[in-house]
Amino acid sequence: MAISDYIRHYKIITSLLIFEKTQKEFIYAMPDLKIKENLYKISRLNKNYPRYDEIIKLHKDAIDEKNDIYIDPETGFAVLTAEFLLKRGYCCGSGCRHCPYDEKA
Repeated sequence: MAISDYIRHYKIITSLLIFEKTQKEFIYAMPDLKIKENLYKISRLNKNYPRYDEIIKLHKDAIDEKNDIYIDPETGFAVLTAEFLLKRGYCCGSGCRHCPYDEKA
């Protein structure tokens, strides 16, 4: 292997380690979000939204059953849980229903 290959591999590994460390620090800096009861409540939906209680229950059940998604009862679309989005480590800016992060600027 050429020296340039070693350097490239070193840079990739270093980048991955930095990302992993940053992600862990971020999650540990948000202790209240690690509590499942708080994850259950994360929603961008207004409480007056039709079927709000049903959707929140589906979200809670998905988290309890360790599923990353649940199916929206109205649209049939897959919806990511707050727990999955928190583990992902960043906001993608798509306006996910249960995003635990502040909206992306």
